[in-house]
Amino acid sequence: MMIRNNPLLQEHVEKHTATELFLKNGSRIKALPSGDQGDTIRGFTANDIIIEESGAMKESIIQSVINPMAGAQLNPKIIHIGTPGIKNHFYQAAYGDHSSFVLHHVPWQTAVSEGRVQEVFINEQKEGITDLAFRQEYCAEFVDEASKFFGPELLEAVHDQGYHDVLNHEGFYSLGIDFARLGQDCSVLFLAFKNVKTGIVSMAGYWELSKVETLVTASKAVEICKKFRVKRVFCDVTGVGAGATEVLKTQVSGVSEVTFTMESKMDMYNNLKVLLQNKQLFLVSERKFLFQMRELEYEYSTQSLGKFKIHHPERGHDDGPDACALACLAFRVGHSYTPILAAR
Repeated sequence: MMIRNNPLLQEHVEKHTATELFLKNGSRIKALPSGDQGDTIRGFTANDIIIEESGAMKESIIQSVINPMAGAQLNPKIIHIGTPGIKNHFYQAAYGDHSSFVLHHVPWQTAVSEGRVQEVFINEQKEGITDLAFRQEYCAEFVDEASKFFGPELLEAVHDQGYHDVLNHEGFYSLGIDFARLGQDCSVLFLAFKNVKTGIVSMAGYWELSKVETLVTASKAVEICKKFRVKRVFCDVTGVGAGATEVLKTQVSGVSEVTFTMESKMDMYNNLKVLLQNKQLFLVSERKFLFQMRELEYEYSTQSLGKFKIHHPERGHDDGPDACALACLAFRVGHSYTPILAAR
């Protein structure tokens, strides 16, 4: 299709297949997947090598397969292209002290100035993703491999003076529950309320239950659900919460199970951060909870481009933030639920 629609290319192409172009000057262009170990490209030589999404390729493939491929030529050229991710070999090629590469940095401002994308589109994207994702995808920035997920400025900007009497406001409640094993950490219940008139989500309640059985936590959840007519309940069932969640389902409706994986935590924390960035969610000064929020760290995966692991620091805790992120799944960006009139 590309050749058929491009008269300039047609002038120079002798023949082509799905993966190769044979040019009239004797040159050949071959497209190859690297595979997990680089076996599919081993043994080739090339004058010019273009590595698409270089940052996602294993450094072992670069060093043991691609560099020798270029080394067999007198004046080889290697071009690394990709979205910045972790500071691996791609970062070293761009910014390393001993790099011989010429750097071409193309952030969104360049694309806008050249008419390739409209700034209104950029602004729309910025509203719907986290600042980390925006910096990586649109500003073409490399990010630190481990850093604080919620900056102090962000948490200060969404500070709420205290709990509000929202029982008579039009909207609905969502409850997030992070179950803890007896004697370990705390079980946390986080209640959030969305006012459908303003679109603002408020922190409506926060309970820490220390050294209690999971069924005690479930009983507290039933009490909260009945008092506030909670519409959605999200429970962490990764560890010890599965049994208590099954009991909870027999007494209240709208209960959803969430199993924590790297992907699911990345998804729910991205959603939480977007709500905070857009000032759609405000948090009350629960001291321990906010401390855990400030200490929460992210670390980009060395195996999957664009994915990161959310975790607490050594000897830290994340039960409060987990419960908050669970509750806010009911208010996912781009999703809505039928409101109810909250009443006693």
